[in-house]
Amino acid sequence: GKIPPAHDCALALADSERHDIVLLQEPWTTHTETRFLTKTHPAYDTFTPVDMWNSNDTRPRVMTYVRRDPRFLADQIRPFQTRDILWLTINGMTIVNFYRQNDERDSLNTLLRWPVPERCLVAGDFNARHRSWQTGQATNRGHEVAGWASENDLNLLNTLDIPTNPHGNTIDLAFTNMPLAEATVEDHLATSSDHFTLSLTFLDIRSTPVQPAKIRV
Repeated sequence: GKIPPAHDCALALADSERHDIVLLQEPWTTHTETRFLTKTHPAYDTFTPVDMWNSNDTRPRVMTYVRRDPRFLADQIRPFQTRDILWLTINGMTIVNFYRQNDERDSLNTLLRWPVPERCLVAGDFNARHRSWQTGQATNRGHEVAGWASENDLNLLNTLDIPTNPHGNTIDLAFTNMPLAEATVEDHLATSSDHFTLSLTFLDIRSTPVQPAKIRV
């Protein structure tokens, strides 16, 4: 994130791989006195958690893109004012894009206070360790994330010890209470970011058993 080529590359790859929803953390942004700028793509609608920013301390740290397609009806909701979490309702599902700076508490505290609805996906950069997703020493925040997931009957989609960054750590996580969801670390989708791409697939609840439709994130 934060570097323009990586952001452009992520959107171009997502489009070429036919991903329907793109959850970015640490997106590239800039601003002038009157404009707030980030990367866009003609295939996607862009959603930001804040409408304006004028410094590194106010810029959005998550950004969500939804494919422009009549199949998708997306609405943004803002249960809390934060630049680190973005909530969307899409086709009766709630898709949450999450980022936690390693040394900060705010965004995780906010997520822990939010009542998790049915048909929900929460994914992003948690910067926390727990034996549920990575063997070894857990962090306090990792214990909190694992406890939150358990209390809310959220299933972790990551496979144990499959790293999501080149340092061998699993810090990009996805949780859901929707059935038949899958996650794959797509290391061939290299964006020049310091994180690998986590690809998610789940059923569109509006599809029928005869014509099941899948959504790719």
